Amino acid sequence: MRRAALAVLPMVLVLAGLAAGQQSAPEGNVQVNGQKLFVLTSGREKLSASERAAAISRRLQVIANSPPVHLETHVEKAEDGWQVLIGNEPIVTVTDDDAKPLGTTAEQLARDWASVIQQTMAPAVSASGWRVLLRQLIFATLILVVALLILILLRRGRRFLGDRLEARRGKIPAVRFRGLQLISPQSIHVSLARLLSLIYLASILVVSVAALLLIFGQIPETRGYA
Repeated sequence: MRRAALAVLPMVLVLAGLAAGQQSAPEGNVQVNGQKLFVLTSGREKLSASERAAAISRRLQVIANSPPVHLETHVEKAEDGWQVLIGNEPIVTVTDDDAKPLGTTAEQLARDWASVIQQTMAPAVSASGWRVLLRQLIFATLILVVALLILILLRRGRRFLGDRLEARRGKIPAVRFRGLQLISPQSIHVSLARLLSLIYLASILVVSVAALLLIFGQIPETRGYA
């Protein structure tokens, strides 16, 4: 019985090793929207392969959720390898440790990964683009509705204060000093009416500019003006 157990033990250890390898392999998967792009087999600095892959996946997912106007993936030489970038955003740095197990160079692997990212991200960015555009339209519509409501309230407030001011026109006292009239009630009334108009116009300007800045901030082409 003991001999049979000893004979079976190596097979159990081999199967356990294979199972552990199968479970640990997916930890280095770089993916977007659940779709695998490539697999990292080595860590970098203090990051393990799985942690590094998770960080890269998060960067790509952020781009997929808020896509740029033009998805442009390219490769640049870095101090410790070759960088894959989307626009000006670094995505992953490919080193010799990544390339050697695959029998290729860091530059070639970086170009391969850039091609995979471009091909995989393009449909994801396109699909996300419509969702982002819809969110932007809804957000812009809400901003316009809120701005319109504020303008309506400002107009009603100006009319209310204007009516109150007109109703008290005959009750406005003059400004006197030692019996000498310095400012007549009519001048005070005109000045208050002008001040009320200036405050109303300034409020309209502030609300309009704030609404435009919020809308421009949602559009990539005009985000720099916000």
